[in-house]
Amino acid sequence: MAAARFGLDPFQERQIDGSQPTLLKSIQNVRRFQAAVGNFEKVIYIEDDIAGVPAIIAGRRTLFVAAGTVNAYVDLSGLTDRDLELSPDGKTATVRLPDSQLEKPNLDFDRSSAARVRESGRSPHR
Repeated sequence: MAAARFGLDPFQERQIDGSQPTLLKSIQNVRRFQAAVGNFEKVIYIEDDIAGVPAIIAGRRTLFVAAGTVNAYVDLSGLTDRDLELSPDGKTATVRLPDSQLEKPNLDFDRSSAARVRESGRSPHR
């Protein structure tokens, strides 16, 4: 088997991959691109006092830590053909997008907490 010794095996298996690159033919029902999600915390401190009465006797102090997220997105529903520009060689495309927008904040009750710091001179409790 001199032929096999020199890598000339006529029955050697080989694999040929004739696959073409993936081609995106269309995108359907895409009206919005989710750009980012911000995680936030807000500390809220509220003190209720009764006029003329010392806070040690009457009044209430509450501390609330609100945690949640805000999503940033781009609305794609208004894009037109004028927002797409192809390079002269056809290899790149530029898409002009509208400004991003923010959704309403989403409060996460599992990550939020409230504590009554003091009520009418009593010790703090939750």
